[in-house]
Amino acid sequence: LAEGWKTYWIDPGASGIPPQIDLSASTGIDLVALRLPAPVRVDDGYSVWAGYKHPVSLALEMKRDAAADLKAHVFLGLCEKICVPFQAEFAVSIPAPHDVTATDVRARVAVAKAFSALPNAPSGDFDVLSAEAGTDGEAIIVTVRRPKDAGTEPELFVHGPDGWLFGTPQRHSAEGETARYALPVEGRPKSPQSPVPLDIVVTLGDRAIETSVPLAGN
Repeated sequence: LAEGWKTYWIDPGASGIPPQIDLSASTGIDLVALRLPAPVRVDDGYSVWAGYKHPVSLALEMKRDAAADLKAHVFLGLCEKICVPFQAEFAVSIPAPHDVTATDVRARVAVAKAFSALPNAPSGDFDVLSAEAGTDGEAIIVTVRRPKDAGTEPELFVHGPDGWLFGTPQRHSAEGETARYALPVEGRPKSPQSPVPLDIVVTLGDRAIETSVPLAGN
């Protein structure tokens, strides 16, 4: 990203274009997961959304057993004062594992850097304890365990299955090492799956964790 430009996280919120990577034209290779580093909250003067204000790498986990042809179509939203769509296509021929005879050092470093920037797993003092549907159905209460004397408040970013749309979480209450956040539900599918898996990223200063929590009471 050039100075002053921004792009979106996988679930930017009520407005925004999440990154889309389509590998359906590929042969011999499957996309296992698309993983992104922890985002920040962006206020562009018109709306507040989750994304990035600095150069960012997307980490793709892929699987192949033999030689493969990777063909990708990428669609991103890029924003300065206004947001514009960006599209790119590329193709890479990948040899079978036993035919790989050399390693591109720059590529290896780039891949290692992308994966090292991902959020960590929860720890004993920093975790998501639960996600429960509120009694009015208009919000989800997310409970977080935060470190003692953290000096700053956690920020939550939540991604749900297709059809779920969330607003910006607001702190609901805090007691000791736990804090509760109200996550506005701005859209939901007519027939949601049960249980509903919520992918939650929590940031706290330079720390970030990522975990999946089932929504209780939906």
